Amino acid sequence: AEAMLESNGKPGLGERFLVTWRGQPRSLATWESFVKLPKDLILRDLETSRAAFNRKVEPLLSRPADDPSCSGVVAMSLDRTHAAACAEYLHGHWVDGRLLLRQGSKVCYGYTTYGKVLNAHDAEQQRTHTLLITHALLPLVREEVPGFSEMEAQLVRWLNQQYGTVVELYFAHGLRQSALTLSSTGFDVHQDIEDFPFIEYTVVVKLTADQPGDPPSQMRVVGAKRDFAYGPNAGDSGSFRALAFHASVPPAEGTGEHLKVAFFFRASNKGERRAKRLLAAEGIVGDEQALAQRRQRVVHEMSAYNFEARGEQALFGGST
Repeated sequence: AEAMLESNGKPGLGERFLVTWRGQPRSLATWESFVKLPKDLILRDLETSRAAFNRKVEPLLSRPADDPSCSGVVAMSLDRTHAAACAEYLHGHWVDGRLLLRQGSKVCYGYTTYGKVLNAHDAEQQRTHTLLITHALLPLVREEVPGFSEMEAQLVRWLNQQYGTVVELYFAHGLRQSALTLSSTGFDVHQDIEDFPFIEYTVVVKLTADQPGDPPSQMRVVGAKRDFAYGPNAGDSGSFRALAFHASVPPAEGTGEHLKVAFFFRASNKGERRAKRLLAAEGIVGDEQALAQRRQRVVHEMSAYNFEARGEQALFGGST
């Protein structure tokens, strides 16, 4: 093997690399798995091949270096009062790796087995510094954690405006991050589609404000011309495509801990069908601008009724 040119972007064991062979033209390059490639080649070309994949799926990476969006992450800010309310509740109720819900009859736990971290994996620290808000627990979290549902609704509206897609939240992670948590919540290169390939967008919301004088919290998308820096305020956020390879940037020693929530969104098939039904009911065919307007209407309804918590059946009828 001579060079790894590009990743296919598949998560986990499905990842393959376009490989050229010594003495063979590029036209004869083949797709190969990790196990067939020498370790020195992987160490040399892994970042380059994943960067090539990212450039295919994220057009922002082709923008000039003086454009902040060339980081591959789009900055946005949520209402800081909602972010601060969520942070205050989590600080008081997320204890020893557990968030009690419904007066303790349900529990949201951390996870312990995710090994793609920047230092040697520390399972116990990961248990106490992560919170896995599963799809099944979302209705309870919306009801009981102040600010969570309001931030979700704002993100659903924003993602529709940014990408023209009706989305729904599928799950979320709570994270405590600092220079002391590189073994648990400082994440090495990964994708956010590893468990659920249908996740399309990730938005990471910084719930806590920076301490005076602290440098900004950062992350990076592989192949980007610059790292992404979160804003200094509670509610400052970054949105990116979930299938893009990305990683944490280690914070400077001595900087304060940040409390964050990562929201993972999938496209809402029900929402898209409803938007198209609204259009058909009005006798409009093939008008993309009108369809975009109906999508915005559906997003507004989703935010108003919080359809996951109150039952998808009532709003959309049927299941996917």
